[in-house]
Amino acid sequence: MKKLIQVTVKRGTEVFPFNDPSISDPMGIVVDIQNLLWVAQRGGIGIELETEKMDSNELDQLLNVGATLKDRFYSVLLTFEPYKPKPGTNDFPHKDLLLFTDPNQVKDAYLGVQNPDHETEWKLYRLPDFNSWLSKEVDLLLRVYTGL
Repeated sequence: MKKLIQVTVKRGTEVFPFNDPSISDPMGIVVDIQNLLWVAQRGGIGIELETEKMDSNELDQLLNVGATLKDRFYSVLLTFEPYKPKPGTNDFPHKDLLLFTDPNQVKDAYLGVQNPDHETEWKLYRLPDFNSWLSKEVDLLLRVYTGL
């Protein structure tokens, strides 16, 4: 069973961590990110099936570049315990999931999937034209859960 530990939302330079019990009732964006993972690995809705591999250090550098953008940078990190589905289950193993604005192409976003066996390895799926959706989802989440 997947166990979500924390949701961390970044909007520009602001960071908002959400821990239990605030995440016991799944936030809409948590469900959306899990649905994006399901679609990304099967294809559809314009998500590219090809992935890019990146290690944690490269990903951290990319996210730091994003934080210095003139345009507002958004990211949502779902911190999970390592998840490995039972054989025959129609699901994919992962540790953390990260949805973020592409600092190099601000109209796009990326979905990052952390390898549960090698936690420095990430697989990235490019989500063309998803940045405006991500920004609205983050703004909505922060308005509902923090009043901002």
